[in-house]
Amino acid sequence: MIIANFTPDRITWMHVGICGDLEPGDIKEFDEARGNHILNKYGPKGLLRLEYGDDKEDKRDQAMRLWRSFWERQITVFNQANDARRNENRPYSPPSKDLVEHAERLGIELIQPWAVKKSGPGAEEIEEIRKDNQALRDQVAALAALVEKLAGAGGTAGGDNAAVAPATATDVESGISDAAGAIDTTPRPIDPGGPIMPIGGDWDAYIEAFRNMSKRARVRSAKAVAQAGLEVPDHISLVLQGIWAEANMKKAYGRCPI
Repeated sequence: MIIANFTPDRITWMHVGICGDLEPGDIKEFDEARGNHILNKYGPKGLLRLEYGDDKEDKRDQAMRLWRSFWERQITVFNQANDARRNENRPYSPPSKDLVEHAERLGIELIQPWAVKKSGPGAEEIEEIRKDNQALRDQVAALAALVEKLAGAGGTAGGDNAAVAPATATDVESGISDAAGAIDTTPRPIDPGGPIMPIGGDWDAYIEAFRNMSKRARVRSAKAVAQAGLEVPDHISLVLQGIWAEANMKKAYGRCPI
């Protein structure tokens, strides 16, 4: 069997432990078994069987069409794969030297590297959130003290045992309303005193936080999300269940509730 390489590439073949090269323009004869193997495996790159009476120019055109189709397909697959990685905020996968050379030769642009976006709050943001949560708890404590004072009023005031009128229901409601109006009720993504909850549909930040929680905190957070009736997208649920399984939590805590 005669095989011709009419492409601009050197094509290296291997068969039953034996290697060889077909340089551009090479025409070589092989036994039937080896020739069939080489054509089946390397034919898409442009290798062709040459028989007596074949027009070499036609074969050359055919080989170049195969060669071009092969490398265009490789470049397209590379670009599509990296485009998907970029959409998923995953790192760039660099091309091989061969792929770069053929993309330049064919005039096809390869997708270039990108910076992976940081997900989740940084250390400074977490500290700021903790300070805000502490201020919120202080406001709640002030409200509780005010309610207790209003509800228990009716004894004496000052040193002259002057009578103090009991607080009415209107006074209590007014005091609660005034104190509650001063409280910032904006949801916080992290509360050291309670379970971590996803805020504003930012599931990427929640996944990162979920991954870094202790097992007990993870259980509290998952139960809180489930009890709150939040709608968890299917793909997010699969990721959370995967983190749960990787930490071997099923035996001690059962299945992930979200």
